[in-house]
Amino acid sequence: MRLNKFLSEAGVASRRKADKIIRDGRVKINGIMAKIGTTLNPELDAVTVDGKIVRRRDYVYMAFYKPRDCTTTLSDPHAEITLKDFLPRELKVFPVGRLDKDAEGLLILTNDGDFAFNIAHPRFSVEKEYDVLLTRSLKAEEKEKMIKGIESDGDILKAVSVSTDGKRARVVMTEGKKREVKRLFRTFGIKVLSLKRVRIGSLRLGGLKPGEFVYIDPKQISKD
Repeated sequence: MRLNKFLSEAGVASRRKADKIIRDGRVKINGIMAKIGTTLNPELDAVTVDGKIVRRRDYVYMAFYKPRDCTTTLSDPHAEITLKDFLPRELKVFPVGRLDKDAEGLLILTNDGDFAFNIAHPRFSVEKEYDVLLTRSLKAEEKEKMIKGIESDGDILKAVSVSTDGKRARVVMTEGKKREVKRLFRTFGIKVLSLKRVRIGSLRLGGLKPGEFVYIDPKQISKD
């Protein structure tokens, strides 16, 4: 494993900042000054920064049901309710992606940056499925336009699939653009009354209730 990746995963610094720490001569492996590009075996080698031992963190993966009116952050002095209100105090995780304050549903929490990147970045095309209640039913031609793609504020918003039952819709997305589901419907003058994320990849919300979480195996989340 490259040293900067190890330091990043240990929570010392981002990979870029870790390179600076190494360059400044603050890092040693088995008592020897480390260099940029150095590799190590996390199970065998002893790493220190400024003389203090650095240990690799154990990774945590969680599925959380974000309630409505909860802000998707761990710290915000202006938010009445945050994720921190539902999690053990000693737990150090961050949300993968986000849900609007007035939205609810499945949110993944972890301390594994590479895993989070692979789930959230559009190039990996991990599906996110939403259960949406609308002010009116969607027309067939509007569904087709959503799947083909619609321009909105300089972005191309596109659904993988859309199914409807009256004023209720199931929408599958992969991009992760800001408020993309609401913006898609807004192009047709339709307001979203409620939005719940029910699936990320192959991981489903299941029987979780608002505010509840379970620890998961990252292998449970495939692209689907």
